[in-house]
Amino acid sequence: MKLLADEARSTIDPSVAQPEAFSRLNVLALTSALPAPLNNVSLPVVESRSPGGAPSVDGPALNLGTLGGLTLPVSLLGGVVSPAKLTSGVDGAGARSGLTSGLGNVNLVGGLISATGLDSVLGTNANGSAADGSRTMKAGAIDVLDLGALLNGLGIPLTNLPIGTVSEILNTLGVPVAGVPSSLDLAEFVGTLNETIDGLQAQLAAASGGTLQTPLPAPIADALGGLPGVLAVPVVGDPIATVNGVIDTVQGLLTTVLDNALKALDGLSLLKVSGIEIGTKTVAADTVAGSTADIVAKLGGISLGGLSLPGLDLGATAAQVNGVLDTVNGTLGSVLGAISPDLANLVKVNLFAKDPGTGVTQGGGYIKSLAGVSALTASITPPLNLAGIVGGLTSAGGIGSLLTGAGGTLPALSTLMPTLNGLLGGATSVLTQGASIKLASVTSGASFTTPVASTNGSLPRTGGTAQMALLGMALVIAAVASRRYVLANRVSA
Repeated sequence: MKLLADEARSTIDPSVAQPEAFSRLNVLALTSALPAPLNNVSLPVVESRSPGGAPSVDGPALNLGTLGGLTLPVSLLGGVVSPAKLTSGVDGAGARSGLTSGLGNVNLVGGLISATGLDSVLGTNANGSAADGSRTMKAGAIDVLDLGALLNGLGIPLTNLPIGTVSEILNTLGVPVAGVPSSLDLAEFVGTLNETIDGLQAQLAAASGGTLQTPLPAPIADALGGLPGVLAVPVVGDPIATVNGVIDTVQGLLTTVLDNALKALDGLSLLKVSGIEIGTKTVAADTVAGSTADIVAKLGGISLGGLSLPGLDLGATAAQVNGVLDTVNGTLGSVLGAISPDLANLVKVNLFAKDPGTGVTQGGGYIKSLAGVSALTASITPPLNLAGIVGGLTSAGGIGSLLTGAGGTLPALSTLMPTLNGLLGGATSVLTQGASIKLASVTSGASFTTPVASTNGSLPRTGGTAQMALLGMALVIAAVASRRYVLANRVSA
């Protein structure tokens, strides 16, 4: 799936084309193994071209849920495309093109990735002294790995996680559970409540003549006395109705806490980046020294559940970047390793990876400038024994069974990824073959050459110059057929 793929070029190099400029936007192109008509969905390409076309074109605002008369499942794709502006022009000063576009409240791949406030700007320019290409992307916030979507994509429902695992995950990510005292973690508090209920039921079983005959053990009485909203501790001589009322109250606390824990897991972002700004600026002139390939990359903040890390930019030292990476990958490893040690290496994250070709080069009569960088990449690599891990996490041993067994009702959890699993046939879950995520990946390029002979009098081959700037991008790509999911801005020279 290609979403909001765009491209722009300006050239006055006769070896490439007659002087021309264009900017092009492909809002959606989807080819997948989904059943018809979802297996092949596309919208007409919007283009500004000079000469031979419209120099200024407005792209329409679109609801991604209803395109071309077709309703797309929200589990696959959701969001809004802002109106785009495409321009191009060629005149005596040279050739130029530009494009602005944006996305709002995007959700894709079963909720695994979501984003708000994405804006993209690209521009190219070719004139008598230089060629340049630029690309900028900004985003308010992007949730890269939703925990529930990730696990459901592997075939692991949140409700199948044991209480100890849930407790460890929430502790590691610094996520509190409403109703759990700050002095205890979730598993400890649930254990205390269950022990209290067992003690009260034992006291009830020993009752005679409608009254209590035995006191509660001191540890249970102390624990009961410290619980919020619980009646007075039952003592010898109290009617059994008193104990029944206290049991109901404690069970109510138990189901509330378990319900709150499941809700805390659902929609929990394992990795979120905010304040994103990523950009490239390439200039090719008549000398290598006069040409540049510049990169801007900033992350205003990084969050792992309830944990906040400082922002980063390209000015940070390698030690700073590596320190943040170690924290991110170490935390993700601890969270997923709590489910199974074999899942500890399921996800690996990298930051600010530059394209290998970034820089200025000279060859073949051209000076070329290329710049590319990815703000964040993440790989999902399931272990070979994934089926065994999934099979070992049964509903009977999970927090969901614990909640319903205590008399509670399962809360409404996200169905996006389970629904997407069903759309793909249900034989396998979406992420069992792995995935690759590339966030805010941008590239721009420019080339410059000096003509050696005149061409139709407009570009003398002696004493003159000709240049080309080339730019391209795919803002969001999710290739469902290969199970590879990408959130990216790509620009290729």
